[in-house]
Amino acid sequence: RPLSSFAAATPILSSKKMRQLGIITAGCHVNHSGCITDGKQYFAYCSNLAIYIFGLETMRLEHIIAGYDKTITSIDWNPFDSSQMVCTAMDQTVSIWNIEVEVTVETLNLDVIAVMAVWCRLDPNLIAIVCEDNVVRLWSVKGRSSQVLRDFAHSNVRRLRWSPRVASLLASGHEDSSVVVYSTSSSRSRRFRCKDKELGGHSGGVLDLQWDPLSDTYLIVSFGGGSMALFDTEAHAMARTFDR
Repeated sequence: RPLSSFAAATPILSSKKMRQLGIITAGCHVNHSGCITDGKQYFAYCSNLAIYIFGLETMRLEHIIAGYDKTITSIDWNPFDSSQMVCTAMDQTVSIWNIEVEVTVETLNLDVIAVMAVWCRLDPNLIAIVCEDNVVRLWSVKGRSSQVLRDFAHSNVRRLRWSPRVASLLASGHEDSSVVVYSTSSSRSRRFRCKDKELGGHSGGVLDLQWDPLSDTYLIVSFGGGSMALFDTEAHAMARTFDR
């Protein structure tokens, strides 16, 4: 498959639309150094204790979420509602914020630090949470409870991605360069040991991974060693590899 299909739905900004927004003293926090966008109205990034939210059209700072006294560890948009964002922090909470009025609407209290939360792309009621103990939990927002989905004791989870086409599919990328694809509906999982020769011999740990928006099974993965690979998760095979 041509890699252009992965970016087919993402418009490229022209250089005329790019300008410096300003300098925020707090800067970007190392735990979440990138910007994220809802693709409609906002983009955001976070420092240690605050989240900065800009308007896509205005390119101006519109909201600041500053309700934390312990470090923020991740943020993610509600794909169904641009006014909501899920946030994890070292105070052992996972909170859903209404960014427009800057208040929390739901909070899940855990007995361990949550380091990452990812909202399901096809189900507004499901959020996957990675905790410091390397356990992935599912939070049913309406039920206000969480359940252990999987214990990934073999290696630290670096990235977590829901499929944009199959609501039950969740992929995790790991420090040991492995990838696990988990079905929440059948409770079955499939592990790709990407260090193995037949799967490309990749090294350096998973940096990122993304589902193909045009396929139910293809997953593209980048590694710290400088390579990328396209995997067919149904056939449990590497379809193609790309080296730097």
